[in-house]
Amino acid sequence: MTAVSRAGHDLITSFVVGKPPHTMRLALALALGLGVCTGCRFGFDEQPIAGGDAALTDVARDARIVTKTFGERPGSMTTGVTTDATVSEGMTMMNFDPFEDLSISDLIERGLLRFDVSSIAPGTVVVACRLELERVDYGDDITGGLALREVGQAWVEGNVTWNVRDTGTAWTAAGGTVSSPIVTLGPPPLAVSFTVPPSTPQRWIDTPATNFGLALSVADEQSPTHYHMHSSESVVLTARPQLVLDLAL
Repeated sequence: MTAVSRAGHDLITSFVVGKPPHTMRLALALALGLGVCTGCRFGFDEQPIAGGDAALTDVARDARIVTKTFGERPGSMTTGVTTDATVSEGMTMMNFDPFEDLSISDLIERGLLRFDVSSIAPGTVVVACRLELERVDYGDDITGGLALREVGQAWVEGNVTWNVRDTGTAWTAAGGTVSSPIVTLGPPPLAVSFTVPPSTPQRWIDTPATNFGLALSVADEQSPTHYHMHSSESVVLTARPQLVLDLAL
């Protein structure tokens, strides 16, 4: 049986009592990351952990945190998975693919991004998620805050516009059917990193049909703000968007 410290025992039991298996795996991964579990084999085999407070079943063996990257950068681990495009209220029928940048402004312009993460097995636990972008400086920036929103309908990169998500298929709400912000960021540096709630990519992994991607927008979509971000078609290969997932395996 794996040696578990008192702190590790308390952490694990606080997470897993009455919880599904993927929560058990997450608790074990967190315990490893905090250094409160010793050993690397989680072979509980239907037996209670030391102390007898809870029985852990269906627990992943050799649990560890592994980072996987998705995008079109030279160093991305999984490539050929990015779709992105700008939609503009000022040019409602314009499709901006394959522009080399995503434009974000209060006028309103939004950058849509989607990463296909279906290569990850459903049930794999997402511990952390980051979206990495880089700004393009065209000299027309207007400083302001940004936000990420979830997109609620499927869209086609080469056909999407402000009015339609595919040729002949309108958005339920013009500009993309999007959620309220899931994360906000102040005026961004040249290299931008959004910390995305793990629940968002977790849903994409567990139910791939729900992965409609993210919309990058001005935080309140009212305050004068304007930025450009490198797109997946950028000639600056190292500046293309990248999704980073920390997984408990």
